[in-house]
Amino acid sequence: MTTEYEDVHDVEQFLAHFGVKGMQWGKRRPVGSDGLVKGGKSETPKATAKRVKKETKADAKWAKNATSLKSQVAVYNQTAAMMNAKGLGQVNSNPKFKGKKPLLSKDIRVRQAYLDTISATANKYAQQAHKELHGDSPNGRVEVKYTYSSSHGVKASVSTPGKVEHSTGPSGMIVTVQDGYITKIGAAKLPVAQ
Repeated sequence: MTTEYEDVHDVEQFLAHFGVKGMQWGKRRPVGSDGLVKGGKSETPKATAKRVKKETKADAKWAKNATSLKSQVAVYNQTAAMMNAKGLGQVNSNPKFKGKKPLLSKDIRVRQAYLDTISATANKYAQQAHKELHGDSPNGRVEVKYTYSSSHGVKASVSTPGKVEHSTGPSGMIVTVQDGYITKIGAAKLPVAQ
C-alpha cells in the first residue's frame, strides 16, 4: 500500500519554494536587535543604512556616557560600597588568608594571592555596578567592561565590532588597612575644575 507521503520523495514529483509571500528582489524585511525578522513593510537598502546609522549613533552616545569620568567614579563608588558591605568580608574570611595577615606576610605569594582575590571580587562587583547604573547598549552591539585593580582603581574599556577603545578611570584607590587586611575601600570624588 502506498501513501501520498511516500510519493513526495520522488524528485520528479516534488516542487519546493523558499521564501515569503510578497517577497521582492532587493528589499529586506526589518530585523530587530534580537536578530528576528519583524513583520510589516519591507525595508529598502537606503532605509536599512539609515536605521543602522541611527543605531550606531545611539550606541556611541551610550558608550560615551558609560565611560565618562563621572560614570566611572559612580561605578567605582558603587563597587567600593558593595566590597565594603560583602566582598571584603568574604575575602578576609577565606581560609587561605584567615589568621595570616596577608599584607604583612613575608611570603610574597600570599600577598599577591590576597590582592588578586580582592581584584577578582571587585571586578565582579564593578561589572554588576555598571549593569545597574547603565544597563546594556541600545542595540546590544557595544560592550563596556569595567576592571578593578588595587593599583589603578576602576578602568573602563569599550568594545565595538571591529575596534576597541580604552578609557582610563579614577587613578589609585583609597583603602583602610588594619592588622594586615584591607578593611575598607574609600569613595572617590570628581576632580574640581580650576
